[in-house]
Amino acid sequence: MVNYLWDNIFNPDAKEKQHVKKLRDCFLFSSLTTKEILFLKDIVHIRKFNIAENIFKQGEMGVALYILAKGNVDIFVEDIDLITKESKEIFVTRLKQGDFFGEIALAEKDNVRTATAKASTEVQLIGLSKPDLLEITERSPSMGVKILLQLGEVLGKRLKQTGYKIEELRKEMKTLSKHQKSES
Repeated sequence: MVNYLWDNIFNPDAKEKQHVKKLRDCFLFSSLTTKEILFLKDIVHIRKFNIAENIFKQGEMGVALYILAKGNVDIFVEDIDLITKESKEIFVTRLKQGDFFGEIALAEKDNVRTATAKASTEVQLIGLSKPDLLEITERSPSMGVKILLQLGEVLGKRLKQTGYKIEELRKEMKTLSKHQKSES
């Protein structure tokens, strides 16, 4: 019985260990020391969402980055028909446990969400807001720099991917245009 008592005093509970592992596994925090991860764990926020519940909607102000600790999140963009002005959601991707999203909210002033994130299962998220990041940089500048460097790398990679996609679409449009002209 005494061992059980000591175990409870000195060992964090299973959920806390899971959150520490999720933070450690997230690319944004992969350069942090164990001490820094434990510091971060006390700053982040845990949020739960039910199936089909919106985490955020396209056009809303972005307030936080989210790490998917449990469940799946679907990302949609709104498509507005230019003639009828009707809008519909277009599925973009499904995020799974360990993925993170909403990182632009940490980097951009007055950020507006570019997509809608919706829980496709019961979801548990670990959230880091811009004020949280600012607190980290004030209390531990070296830790803040590590996170910001990783954030910069993620944003750079995603910008490159977007550039490649735009180039692919441009090529497809050229091919379609040539095909249509040859049929005329």
